[in-house]
Parts: sequence; structure tokens; C-alpha cells
Amino acid sequence: MDREKREYLTDHPVIKRMMKDTKITLADLLAGKVFIVPAEQPGDVLDTDMARHLLNEGTFEQFSSDPIRGEYWPLAYSTELDDAEYDRIKDAVRGDVRLVQDAALLVWSVSNTPRTDSQKQLAKDRITAALVSMRESASKTDGQIGGKMPKRRKWADGVVERLKECAGTARKEDAWDMLPDSHDAWDDIETDADVWEIYRDGEKLVARSTTTGKETALKKSAFLKNYYKNGK
Repeated sequence: MDREKREYLTDHPVIKRMMKDTKITLADLLAGKVFIVPAEQPGDVLDTDMARHLLNEGTFEQFSSDPIRGEYWPLAYSTELDDAEYDRIKDAVRGDVRLVQDAALLVWSVSNTPRTDSQKQLAKDRITAALVSMRESASKTDGQIGGKMPKRRKWADGVVERLKECAGTARKEDAWDMLPDSHDAWDDIETDADVWEIYRDGEKLVARSTTTGKETALKKSAFLKNYYKNGK
């Protein structure tokens, strides 16, 4: 996996949460010590720990649908692990199976492993749902469900990073002109809380949540003054 992808994974909220809440590391996932097994057909995962876990939870009927959603893709372990390392990985996964599963799915989604369009979409849907769940959990902890948006818009910082990749240190007006309109919106600007669709609408920069559909916006002047200047 190239450096850019590794940096993307290192900075991703799902990986950060896994590293904080479990003893599984990104290095463990990249080494394939524990990995996701993509499934699309009913019955693909009947002999796995995840299937037995779901059966015990009474949600096994989900396997009657086709294709199987990303949250039900199972984890598997490398057959090359020695007994001590296998036990370490297994015990660490038990700490939060769902979180490790989401992280492993994320690693798989950016790897060079061949995948179908259906699998790509299922993986994207699951990661988006995981980000939403993390946002809601954080909101409950802070007691701020339905509260005000933080003063600094993290999605705008993400836009600046994207512009730096596309435009380098372009002048403000040139950078503004490089932002997409609604027909070519950037639909993958990620923050800890959500994934955003970004586009320029006249003198506004609009951010639309891909999970809730809620929109927020910054005036052109505010974006260029308070955000883009810090990205140059």
C-alpha cells in the first residue's frame, strides 16, 4: 500500500477510534493479521465467529437478503500467526468486534484487492454509517444532540486540503474558481462527524451531509478569509 493511502488510513476517524479503544493497531490490519472477508451471497459467512455472534443476537435473518450488507462481513485471522500472536489478536478483537470489523473493512476498501461495484458501494455505506454512529455517540457524551455547529467548520478545512492537492498555492480567486459546481460536487470530504458533498453556489460554498441531507454553507468571503488563507 502506498504512502498516501497509509496516511489516509492513519488520519481516518475509524482507525483512530480503533487504536484508542482496542489493542489492535493499523499495522496489525496492514499485515493481514486480522482482515475482513467481503461477502455478497447468503451463506458465505455461515461458519464464522461473526455469524455465530449474530445468531446469538437474534439477527441472523439478515443473511436471508442478498447482497449481505457490510456490517455483516466477517473477520478472519491469518493462518501464519503463532499461538501467542493469535491469542493476542483474538483477545483484542473481542474488546470491540464491530469497531475492528469497520476498521478492517476500511483497510480493505482502500487496498488494491479486486472488488465489484456492489462491494465498493456496500463498503462505502458501512463506513458512512460508522462515522454517523461515532458522531451520535460523541454528541450523547457531550450532551449536545441537536446543538450548535462548532464555530470552525471542519469540512471547510477538508476543502482547503483538497484545493492544495489540486491548486497548490493558487491565488484566492483562482482557487475559488476551481471549486466544483453542483453538477460536479466533491462527495467525499470526510470529517470526524460525517462525509460531506461540497459545491459552489454563486457566492456560497455549500456542504451537504451525505447521511442526513442537511446543508450548511459559508460565504465566499468567509471561506477565503478564514480558511483558504491558512491552507496557502
